[in-house]
Amino acid sequence: MRRVLIAHAAVSLTQVPVLYGIDSGLYQREGIDLRFVIMRTDLAIKAMISGDVGYTYTAASALRAAASGIPVRVVAFTIVRSLFYLMAGPNVTNPDQLKGKAVGMNVFGSADEVAARTGLRHLGLDPARDVTLLALGPPSTRLAALKSGVVAAAVMPLPWNLRMRAEGFRQLLDISTLVDQPTTGIGATVDRIRKRPDEIKAVLRGLLASFGAMRTHRNEVALVIQRNFKLPPEMATQVYEALLPAISSDGRSSESGIMNVVRDAAGGTGVNRAVSLADVVDYRLLDTVQRGE
Repeated sequence: MRRVLIAHAAVSLTQVPVLYGIDSGLYQREGIDLRFVIMRTDLAIKAMISGDVGYTYTAASALRAAASGIPVRVVAFTIVRSLFYLMAGPNVTNPDQLKGKAVGMNVFGSADEVAARTGLRHLGLDPARDVTLLALGPPSTRLAALKSGVVAAAVMPLPWNLRMRAEGFRQLLDISTLVDQPTTGIGATVDRIRKRPDEIKAVLRGLLASFGAMRTHRNEVALVIQRNFKLPPEMATQVYEALLPAISSDGRSSESGIMNVVRDAAGGTGVNRAVSLADVVDYRLLDTVQRGE
């Protein structure tokens, strides 16, 4: 059994497709002891390059790094829609009330930032001019900033939006309905793809098995959500229902969604060259697994 570490920026329900596979023994069946470690997105890229972790789970950071010339690629996607929600206090009834105010998110270069910019533009706001984006870290910190008035709104993931709505906060926008933008996936270095194809194929087989099982084992998945995230049964079921349509069916995401992330992450700065799909994604091992090889 080979222990493999996969880094993610925060504990998040987007981890469920992988966590379900871990809890169900789908990776162990492939000889992989897959474990999450929580790490800042920029540090995760460095840790992959140094070999301290095997993979990153934050697709936005991996795509962005690849676009800037760092030798990493996404080999499969898991969540292909932004499961983020723009939340505000009960007194905010019109998006125009956010003008000149701060909006909280996780960290720059993350899927949260992509979601924030996409959502604000949809509401008719210029994320570069009309608001100030603040990198506040985990959802608990963002909620505290919203309660104290440091920010007027914040991008929040599942299930925080459900909890906050119950407390009287206003959900201004369900960002997942806007555009297909992958948020999570399996990112690896080009060197690892070349030197450890069998390991990556084993991880991908476990992932694809998890995708299939999640669609037919509703109660089991809800139980994994309930147990790992300390949610009441009814909320765990709500989360499952919201999560399922966002999960890739085959490990792929649309090219337009991928390139949206490349363009929007970190405000579209830092990439000064033409970027193609092949510069950021490598589906070759996924194709091999799906052919049964």
